[in-house]
Amino acid sequence: MAAEVSAADGALKQGADAVAQSRGELQRELSALEGKLSGIGSHWQGQGAVAFNALMARWREDA
Repeated sequence: MAAEVSAADGALKQGADAVAQSRGELQRELSALEGKLSGIGSHWQGQGAVAFNALMARWREDA
């Protein structure tokens, strides 16, 4: 049955390890992207800079 849950020895740990590894990879990618975007945003002034900084703060919170 598709609704049943079963786990062979170590399956839950393997799943948790895979999730942790993927999360680490995603965090590295997000950090690299944030670095690139920060370089772009550093050239902005005024309302554009305020909006960009607010967006980056939200990005960090959500990531």
